Amino acid sequence: MLGTIRKNRKELPPELVTAKGREQYSTLFAFNDRAALASYCPRKGKVVVVLSTTHDQPDADNGRDDKKPQMILEYNRTKGGVDCADQMVRAYTTKRKTRRWPMTVFYNMLNVSLLNAFIIWMHLNPTWMAGKSHKRRLFLIHLGQELVGRNELNLTPDHAAPATERSDQRKRGRCVACPRSDDKKCRSKCDSCDRFVCDEHRKTLCTFCTFCKN
Repeated sequence: MLGTIRKNRKELPPELVTAKGREQYSTLFAFNDRAALASYCPRKGKVVVVLSTTHDQPDADNGRDDKKPQMILEYNRTKGGVDCADQMVRAYTTKRKTRRWPMTVFYNMLNVSLLNAFIIWMHLNPTWMAGKSHKRRLFLIHLGQELVGRNELNLTPDHAAPATERSDQRKRGRCVACPRSDDKKCRSKCDSCDRFVCDEHRKTLCTFCTFCKN
């Protein structure tokens, strides 16, 4: 593993994240049994912290004017695709503000999957939308329409209740037995006349009494 790490992480030693008093192009190293840290100062007042599990020596390229450590040189050489992918994902992202970290992980998985799908599609269809400068946006629109269309075909009454039934459950009306001045609202209706009636004026009958009455 090799990558940059935020300087506000509480696990980092304070000496590695403090830029005050550091000389330009200086590097501080820290090691433990599993990982190594390199704090590089590219200019006054700024430090870059890199975490690595593959380096175990405080190596720096002293032949360069900027004296960059080997961790950063390898990061710049191999991790350019990560930065490019992050830049492309931010252009068309599905992320939304949320307090639940599983949703944040899901948004990132969705973004990366959409980007990978576009790359594979363009590799298999290099002439698709030739001359268009916003191919990825058109691809995402078509992909969304395809997914929505397939879900609509699979939609059955078992998956969703009719709209009329849901609206009746939320409807309220004035009880026909109470005085109008009381303006008593209720949701229950009489089974016979289908008028609104409150619990005070309702009568409950079992199936045998109802059968005998009829």
